[in-house]
Amino acid sequence: MKKKVIICLCLLLFVLQSVAAEYRHKLQTINLTAYVGTWAYKTTDETFCIYLKKGYKDISYIYGDCLIGDYSYVKGGVKLDSYNAANLPDSITVKNQDAQIIGASNARTEEGPLPNCLRVVFKDKRYNKVLLGTIELLSLTQIHLKLQDVEGEYDRDEDMPIEGFSIPNDVTLTKVTPKITGRTGRK
Repeated sequence: MKKKVIICLCLLLFVLQSVAAEYRHKLQTINLTAYVGTWAYKTTDETFCIYLKKGYKDISYIYGDCLIGDYSYVKGGVKLDSYNAANLPDSITVKNQDAQIIGASNARTEEGPLPNCLRVVFKDKRYNKVLLGTIELLSLTQIHLKLQDVEGEYDRDEDMPIEGFSIPNDVTLTKVTPKITGRTGRK
């Protein structure tokens, strides 16, 4: 009798695992490496930089390669937002997904992932709200970021998020080439 119960439990566990796996979606990615690095939008009054690195997303309903990032923003010589690339996690999990600042993966069509377009989840740190948007790869040295507010209905006015963005939006950013320091070969 005890063997039958154990066999039934194992069978039930196998079935539940199979059903749960069907509801998880694997991210289809292509060309993520082209987006990796630091990108900057500069005017005479402001500098907005985003940093993206390859990572892995594994939350309840989705898993696979993705981009993880953060941003800095200086306006009028005042640093309004900053980041430390060393503090970025290598993966997004259920435990740390609320701390995610930028998460992105390829946009898709029926034919598969689009190599030159990312769907992005972007947390506006000062307005404390999550935005959705796209990052389009214009060339190996330029991307275009366009964010949009997430619409919804709110029961109370105080629950309604601030409209707009605390950072530049609908902007073209240029890849920042790291400066190489060290020996020049001269004695």
